[in-house]
Parts: sequence; C-alpha cells; structure tokens
Amino acid sequence: MTQLFNKQFIIRLGVLVGVVFMCFRFALYSGTISWVSDLDLAIENKWLIYNIVYLGVMAVGFLISLIGVSKGKRWAVRLLQVVSIIVYADCWKLFTLMSFWSGIGIAATFGWMLSISLVMICATKVIKKEFQFKPGLSDRSPKWKTFNKVSGRVLWVLLSLLFASYLTHYYYVYPKQKITYPAQANFADGQSFDLLDHSFQAQQDLKIVNISSLFKKPFDFRMLFLAKEDESLRIGVNVTPGDYIANMFQYRNSYEFHRRLMRMIRFICKLPFLNENEMQVVEIDVGDRLDGFLLRFERDSGRDLYYFLVFDKKNRDSSGSLGIMFDKKESANEDIVKQIIGSLKLANKPAKTNEAYFDEAMKMVRSNQLIEAQASLVNALDQDWSNPEYHYQLALAFKGTENKVGMKASLEEVVKQSPDYKDAKQLLGEVKTQLEEESNEKTTEQ
Repeated sequence: MTQLFNKQFIIRLGVLVGVVFMCFRFALYSGTISWVSDLDLAIENKWLIYNIVYLGVMAVGFLISLIGVSKGKRWAVRLLQVVSIIVYADCWKLFTLMSFWSGIGIAATFGWMLSISLVMICATKVIKKEFQFKPGLSDRSPKWKTFNKVSGRVLWVLLSLLFASYLTHYYYVYPKQKITYPAQANFADGQSFDLLDHSFQAQQDLKIVNISSLFKKPFDFRMLFLAKEDESLRIGVNVTPGDYIANMFQYRNSYEFHRRLMRMIRFICKLPFLNENEMQVVEIDVGDRLDGFLLRFERDSGRDLYYFLVFDKKNRDSSGSLGIMFDKKESANEDIVKQIIGSLKLANKPAKTNEAYFDEAMKMVRSNQLIEAQASLVNALDQDWSNPEYHYQLALAFKGTENKVGMKASLEEVVKQSPDYKDAKQLLGEVKTQLEEESNEKTTEQ
C-alpha cells in the first residue's frame, strides 16, 4: 500500500484533477457564451477577465505544485492542497444544482470526488510518509490522537445523516406533500384575461398597471403588473420566463431544474437555525393540467406574497409564473387567489402574431376600448419588445385611462429604445412633472 502513495501517484492524480477541472470549467464557460454576448460591453469584459484570470491562476497553481512535488518540496504539497480545495469548493458549489446526467454534471462530480481524495491523500499519507513531516501536536499526546479520531468520525456521521435526510425528503417526503388547487372554469363577477402565455379568470376591477423591464440582458426579466383599484390585490406576470440557467446546467427541461432548486431551498428553510416563516416552499397541483411550486412570503405589512411557478404536465417546456400579493385582512382575497390559479392555463405559442395583436389594439383604440387595447398591446410586446411604437401606443392607452405610472414606464422604454422620439420625450416630461406634483401634495397633506 505504501507504494500506492508515492510521488508519481500524487502527480498523476493532480494532473487528472487539473484536467477534469479545466474541462468542466471550459464547458460551463462555453455554455454561458450565448448570453454573455448580449451583456453590456463593460460587464462582458469583466466576465471574460474573471474567467481567463481564474482559470489561468488555477492552471499555474497546479503546474507549479506538481513540479515541486516531483522534486520532493514540502511547500508544493501545501500548494497542491490549496488548489485542490478550491477545485472541491468550485465543483461542490455547482454540483448541487447541475443535472447529474449531463456532461458538465459528470465532470463536476468527478472533479469533486477526485479533488477531495487528493486533499485527503496529501494530508494523511504523503505528508507523513513520503515527505517525513515532523509529528504534529496530535502525535505528541495520545489524548489528542483519540480526540481527532472521535471528532472526525462524529463529523462524518453528522454529514452522512444530513445527506441521508436530504435524499429522503427529496425523493420521498416532498413529492407527497402537495397543495391541490381544483380546476375552475370561471366564477361570478369575473372576466377572462389572456395575457402573454397565461389565461386565467379574475375580477372585473383588476386592471393592467404597467409593464416594465426589471433586469438587463441576458435574462430579459420583464414583468406585467395588474392590480385592483384599492391595491388590496396585485398580480405580477413574468413576460419572459426564460430557461437560461436550466440550459446552462444542461437539464432536459426547465421543470427538472426548478424541481432540484425548489426542493433544495425547501430543505434548507427547514433547518433548525433558519426562520421557516419568512419563506415557505411547497409543491402544487392545478387540476390535471398543471403542477409546479409555490413560494409563500409572509410580510409584516399584512400582505402575503404568493409566487406560483407552474408547468404543463404534458409539455415540460411550457411554463409560467404568477406573483400574487394580497391583503390578508380581506378574507375574500385568498379565495380569489385560489380561483385565479384554478382557472390558469398555459399556451405553448401565441394565438396571434405581434402585427395582428397591434392591428387589433388600434381598432380597439378607435372604438375607445382602451382597457382591451392595453391587453392586445401587451401581447404584441411579448413578441417584439424592441418596437418603440408598441410602447408608445401602450403609453397613450394608459393616458386614456389616467394610469400615469404605466404611462411613465412605457414612455421610458420608448426613449430608451429610440432617443430621438420627440413626442415620447415631451410626453414623458409632462407625466413626470404630474407625478412629482402629486407626490409633493401627498407629502404636504401628511
């Protein structure tokens, strides 16, 4: 056995760990190229510099340490341990989220196992036997020896129990703990909303507030907000629920990625040292059509936030999301939430083209059907967000319903996309002034 842990073996294992890590990192990096290219130039340069410098430093660290090990240098073993620990941490960080059956997932698993093996071998066998390090404190006293052995075994037992508990909850407990929302076709005093890829029933007084971009590319995270006039119920619809991260981690579909992520979050939230009441994660069934996950956030303001992430059971690539914030003081709001989710349906593709939606909206505007026109313009923007004319016409529709907040958001997007749009810039200045005056009046009254 002593020949197994000679310097040549350590060098070969170190080379293997380095090669696996570099392949894993390059594969992960190449998977992000498609969306990094859409970032602003400054951010893209930072991303490129980070990856090049990081991989370069790791490669140099492996090379120097392996050369030093071949010459019997003690510092080289320490350096090899340091870079191996970094590899272990890097692979472990993504190992928890990656698809185990993907090429990146397999590489991360090998990198994680090989790196910790290299660390343990260097720490236990090589340092003591091959490089004749002087005995440490633990070797001077039998008590320290016993303490190290016992504490090490206790640590491994605790980690094993934690891992076993996670697997038990992941595969057995969580799939059986679901909230079921009965399918509902419609309800009294309700109307049908066909917005983006979502179709649901809601109350008559629910109106579109605004549509805005919350994050930059590549995620293009844009939200459509609806609300009751008294704002006791607000709904946010994700305009573009992309699968960037799921694709980057090589999952077969978005559902598999979110199942891993949500069950992991749920397990972490259940740990004793965390406050479970701040956020709760639970799986849901919506009739026989949809399933997914619900994140519940309890707020001190008296308003709960329910974030529904749903998937079509027959087509896992079809997904949708609704964020619903409602006032807990009004008990009817909880029933309304159940009715909205129970009536929810997802469309695999738009019912019409963006041009058809725009033409439909213009006809509605001429007929003074401004609320209906807003819905059609939102559906047009879902397919062509970079069209400033769509945003401008939506702003005019908001103006007709005296929705200054939505009007401001749409005009800001027009000016952002088309800085020379004079009418939009003038109208934006006017609505900003009006909003500032209203804000000052409220401050004075208070």
